[in-house]
Order: sequence, then structure tokens, then C-alpha cells
Amino acid sequence: MNGDNRGIIPVIGSILLVALVVVLATVSAVFLLNVEGSLSEPAPTAAFDTDEVSEETVSVAHEGGDPIDRSNLNVSWRTVP
Repeated sequence: MNGDNRGIIPVIGSILLVALVVVLATVSAVFLLNVEGSLSEPAPTAAFDTDEVSEETVSVAHEGGDPIDRSNLNVSWRTVP
């Protein structure tokens, strides 16, 4: 190693470390901002009341909470002997 390169090697090392920190900070910021954006909309909450009208019919009533779009509502059940 000649004398001309001795002052350059620490500078290159410092530049590489700074570049690594910048890349890691950017990746972390992108990840955290994407996670925060997906968590900003909370799931809807609703209260329902059920009544057995007959052996084959059950009445489900929306008692409160967020409005529920009927086209997105799925009701399933199973009978237990």
C-alpha cells in the first residue's frame, strides 16, 4: 500500500457506512408507513340479536353499532342434533 491511498480508505469506509444507514432508514420508514396506513381503518363493530321464529326460521336484528351493508352480510349456522 503506498502513501497516497492511506487517507482515502477511511473516507470510503465512512461513506459506505453512511450509505448503509440511509438505506436501512429508508427501508424501515417505508415499512412502518405502510403498516400504519393499513391499520388506520378499524374493523366495523355491530351488535345483533337473534330469535327463533320457527324450527326453520331465525330472525336476526341489527341492534346497534356501525351500519351494515346487507349485500356484504353473510349468515351461516349449523344444527346440532
